[in-house]
Amino acid sequence: MNIIKKISFLALIILALNSNAQNIELLQDLTGDSEDGIYSYGIESASTSNLLYFQGRPFFSTKIYSSTGVKGNANELGFNDSLFDPKFITTSGDNLFFLARGSQKALYVYNETNKSITVLLNNEGGDNLGLFPMKNNSALLVRSKATSNKPDEIWFTNGTKGGTKLIYESQEFPSTIDFSRFGDALIISDGSTNITQKQAIICDGTQAGTMTIKDYLSSSIAINYVDDAFGVDNKLFIYAKTTSGKNNNYMISNSTTFKDLGNIGSINSISRIGSKYIFYLFRELRVYDTTTSKLEYLSDMGSFEFTVGGDNKFFFTKDGTSRKELWETNGTASGTIRISDNVSSTFLQSYRAINNGTKLHYLKNLSTVELWEYDYITKTNLKITDLYPSPPINFIPTLFYFKGKLFFGKETTKEGFELWYLNLSTGTINQEEQKNKFVYFDQSNKMLVRNIDFENIKLKIQIYNFEGKLMNEIDNNYESKILLSDLTMPGVYLVKIIQGDQNQTLKISLTD
Repeated sequence: MNIIKKISFLALIILALNSNAQNIELLQDLTGDSEDGIYSYGIESASTSNLLYFQGRPFFSTKIYSSTGVKGNANELGFNDSLFDPKFITTSGDNLFFLARGSQKALYVYNETNKSITVLLNNEGGDNLGLFPMKNNSALLVRSKATSNKPDEIWFTNGTKGGTKLIYESQEFPSTIDFSRFGDALIISDGSTNITQKQAIICDGTQAGTMTIKDYLSSSIAINYVDDAFGVDNKLFIYAKTTSGKNNNYMISNSTTFKDLGNIGSINSISRIGSKYIFYLFRELRVYDTTTSKLEYLSDMGSFEFTVGGDNKFFFTKDGTSRKELWETNGTASGTIRISDNVSSTFLQSYRAINNGTKLHYLKNLSTVELWEYDYITKTNLKITDLYPSPPINFIPTLFYFKGKLFFGKETTKEGFELWYLNLSTGTINQEEQKNKFVYFDQSNKMLVRNIDFENIKLKIQIYNFEGKLMNEIDNNYESKILLSDLTMPGVYLVKIIQGDQNQTLKISLTD
C-alpha cells in the first residue's frame, strides 16, 4: 500500500471511530428538569435476561427503576412508595433481591414474571455486607453481628419466605471483606491489609457446604488459618499459615487436589488469561503459568490502582511521573504495554474500568472526569464524553453493560445527573440514530440494510480489512438488504458507503 492510500485509510479509521463518540443517548430524564435523577457518586444496578434494574433518586428519594435499555424506557416499580432506600440490588433468574426499609428493615424479593413482592427476612440490627446471586433464582445474604457478642450470619433464600434459612454463623468474620467465586461457591476472605488471622470461608448455599477454608482443606493441608482467598473460575488461590508456622500460597482445584506455589505473599486480587493467572500483590504484578508452573514478574504498580481482567487481556494502572498511566498485558513481559500515559494525578484514585472482551471502558480523572474507550484490535483510545464538570476525589462511578450498550452517569446543565448510554452494537441503533444514514448493519443477520429514505439511490459499498486492504467493492442500485457473510471471512472490517460526494463509514464485526 503506498503512502497516499495509507493516509486515506488512516482517515477512514479515524472517521469510523469518531462516529461512535457522538452516539450517546439519555435513557430518560427521571425528574423532567435540571435536578439529578440518579446519584452522582454511583448507583447500583442488576439485570435479568429481559430487564435492567437500577437505583434512581428523583426528588431526593431513592427508587428502583426497570428498563428494557431502550431510549425513553425507565419505569418506577410500583412498590416504591412503601419502601425506602433500596440497596444491594441483585438478580437471579427472574427474581430481583434487595434490602429496603418499609414497615420494617427487611430482605425483599420482586418476581419479574408474576409482578409480586415478598418480605423474606426481618433484617433489623447489624450491618449488611453483601447480597449475592446463586443458581436457580436464589441468593445469599451476608450480614455482620448486631452486637459484639452475636455471631455474623450467612442466609440462603430461594425467593420464598419458607425457603429463607440461616445456614452459617461465625465469630470470625473480618471487619473488611473481599468476595469472589470458586465455581458456584462464594468465597469470603479478609480484605484488610493488616494480618488479622480471620478465617476465610467457602459457601455453596447449603449448611453442609459452608465452612472455613481451613476445614474445607483439612484432609489435604495442615493449616492454622487462611487469610487471603480468591476464587477464579474453577481454581481457588489462598495465602495461609500452616500448622508448622510457615506462610505459603496454594492453588486449589478441590478439597483434596492442590499445588504448592511457595511463599508468594498476600494477594490483592487474581485474574485469569487462558492458562495464566495474574497476581496483583502489594505494588507489583506477577503471572503464574499453569502449563509451565512458572511464576514471573510482570510490572511494578503503585497506590490507589485498579485492575480489570478479561478473556485475553488484563488492564491495570501504575504510577508514572506525576500521573497515573493505563497499561495492558497478555501475561508476558513483551506483551505488557502502556496504552495511556495520563488517566489521573498520582494522588487521586484512578477509579475503575470494565471491558466486554474487545473494548475497555475507563475514566480519566483530570480537570474533568471523562469517559474513554480503548479498542483491543485497533489499539486506539477514543474519548466518548465528559461525565462531571469538576471531579470528586473519591467515588465509584456508574458504569455497566446491558444488551450491547454501555451505561454511565453523566451531568448536564439541562437534565442534571442522569443515566446515559453508548450503543456498542453496530446493528442496534434506533430509528432516530439512523436518520440521514444510508444503511445500518444488522449484526444478527450479518447484512447491511438500506435506510428507507435512500431507496432507489445508487450506492457504492467498499469493504476494507483493518490492514487497509480493499476486500470487496459493490455497486448496489436497488437491493434493500446486502448480505456480507458470503463476501468476507470472519473478522473486523470497515465498510464505506459512497453516494455522490457523500459517504458513511461503519466498523463491523463478522463472526462464524
